[in-house]
Formats: sequence, structure tokens, C-alpha cells
Amino acid sequence: MHRILMTLPLFAAACSLPKFVADKTISMEVSAADVAVLRCETHNGDIAIESSPRGDVVEVIAQLEVRGHTQAQADEHLSSMQVRHTREGDLLRLFGDHPRARLNGFSPRYSFTLRVPAQVALDLQSHNGNIHTASHGARFALESHNGDIEVDLADGGALDGTITTHNGDVVVSLPQDVHGYLEAATHNGRITTPPTLHEAAVQRRSLRCRIGNEDSTGRLRIETHNGDIQVR
Repeated sequence: MHRILMTLPLFAAACSLPKFVADKTISMEVSAADVAVLRCETHNGDIAIESSPRGDVVEVIAQLEVRGHTQAQADEHLSSMQVRHTREGDLLRLFGDHPRARLNGFSPRYSFTLRVPAQVALDLQSHNGNIHTASHGARFALESHNGDIEVDLADGGALDGTITTHNGDVVVSLPQDVHGYLEAATHNGRITTPPTLHEAAVQRRSLRCRIGNEDSTGRLRIETHNGDIQVR
């Protein structure tokens, strides 16, 4: 009897989970004039960076999603979600915005696909989501608490970036003429690197080495707590 009484609240809570979903896509262009750094933030959602043939704007495609106990409630929640951007000096900040208390427990999600000029540095942050950058040449700082991170560098030159994820794999593709020092560490996972490394200091879960020119001051730091690291 006591076991049945204890499981009833859990069963009732499971039945009350919001099952209806509302979603929409927002497209916009934001001026990149005098922008040195783009910061994109999302708590739940992926961030993808694509190469841009334009140097004057950041092209934004944002996918918004939220839940409700009824479709009408989900639609109402969606109407309160928006994508905002602010300028702070040469920093362009892009983020999702909604009434936090009102949507607590309804899984609001913002996923971004961005086309960014090559000269703009990246500061990308997702708590629960993957991050993928393709064909980007500027410096970068990428962070996800729960998600994989994949980086494809377009051009050679000095490395200049940091990659951090608590739970997720990291894959970095380097062009042949890149140079600098690589530092990689994982608490639970494997590290795989190309064979052409210099001054390599390899331990069980960490690696420090030089890639390319010995006079380079470039640096790339990679860290994941639970996940593999692959540099190719």
C-alpha cells in the first residue's frame, strides 16, 4: 500500500508534462559595420556558423520552439519569444529573449544559423546544444555545457581560439598551413591528433604540441570533461 501511494505523485507529474509544441523561424540581417566580435548566446539550442560572401552584415536564421499543455498555450508562449541584438562598442550580442518565470518548465529553445563575415571574431555560448563553425578564419571562443563542438577552420595563419564543453566531443579540422601551439585535455575520453606534431608532450588525458612554424605565437586550447577530442 505504501509503495502505491508513493508512486502516485510521480505518475501524476509525468502526465502533466507539456506535450504540445509551437515553433517558428525568424530571419533577419544585422549590420556588421565596425563589429569586431559577435557573441551569440542560447541556453537550449544549437549554434551553426556558415561562411558569408558579404562583409557588411550578419545574416541570422533563428529557429524558436516552446511547449505547452495545450496547443493554444504553446502558441501563446511562442508569441512571447523573440530574438534580440545589442551593440556594446565593437561587440555585437545576439540572443533569445522571453519572460523567464512565465516559460519556466516549458522548454523554450533558440537555435541559430549565422552567416558571419570572416574578419569578425566569434564568442558562441550554448548551455544545452551543439556548436559548429565552418570556413571561419578569425579568432574564436566556443563553449557548451552539454553538446558537441565541431570547428572547420578555413584559412591558415596563427591559431587563436578556445573550445570548452563539459559533456561532449570536440572535432577540429585544421588547414595545412596553420601554425601555433595546441593544448588539449579531457577528463574522460580519448585524444586523437594528426601525426605531424612537434614538441609533443603527451599524457594519458592531455596533450601539448606545436603545429607548423616554430616561431608562431598562435594558440588553441581545447577542454572537455566527458568526451573525445579529435584534431585532424
